[in-house]
Amino acid sequence: MLSTSKGLATRLSFSTARSRVRINWKTSKRLTSGSLIVVTPANDMFTTCTIPGVVAARPLSLVDQKMPQIDIFFPYDAVIDPLIEYVILEDTTGFFEAQRHNLVALQKMTKEK
Repeated sequence: MLSTSKGLATRLSFSTARSRVRINWKTSKRLTSGSLIVVTPANDMFTTCTIPGVVAARPLSLVDQKMPQIDIFFPYDAVIDPLIEYVILEDTTGFFEAQRHNLVALQKMTKEK
């Protein structure tokens, strides 16, 4: 866990082997701050367990390594077992960040009478 100005974040390392190409992280729009992701155990593949999160940070010094690392905000106390392999799915359309304020307002409205 990392303490940031916006709250607690979790640092995840991942593999880019499935992409089969070297990713130029300086120009890539993948996993940018604010991107919505969903994490699931590899043996489950989104059938029963999904853990949503938001990319907190993507420092170039961390993603340019053999095992890239990013910082993730989870909206609740998510349990991530470091001994289990996970799969990350990213929303690449940028929809979430553009609609974040509307979604937060709707969440607040559900708590009011």
